[in-house]
Amino acid sequence: MVHTKLDKEEINDFKVLCASLPSRKEITDLKELVYTNLAQFGRDNTYFKSEFEVHLGIIRRYDEVITQKASKTALYETELKLKKELQP
Repeated sequence: MVHTKLDKEEINDFKVLCASLPSRKEITDLKELVYTNLAQFGRDNTYFKSEFEVHLGIIRRYDEVITQKASKTALYETELKLKKELQP
C-alpha cells in the first residue's frame, strides 16, 4: 500500500504541471480567436474562388484569341510560301 502513494516530489511535479495548464478564460479566448479566424478564412476563400473563376475565364479567352491568331498567322505564312513557290 505504501508503494502506491505519491511522494512530495511527485506532488510538486503535479502542481507544476497543473499550474502550467491554460485557464478557462485563456481557452475561451483562444476558441474565440480560432472561430473568428476560421470565419474570415471562409470569407477570403469564397472571394478567392470567385476571383479565380474570373481569371480562368480571362485566361480561356486569351487562349482562344492566341489560338485564332496563331492559326491566322500560320495560314498567312503558308499562303506566302505557296505564292513564292508558284511564282515563275
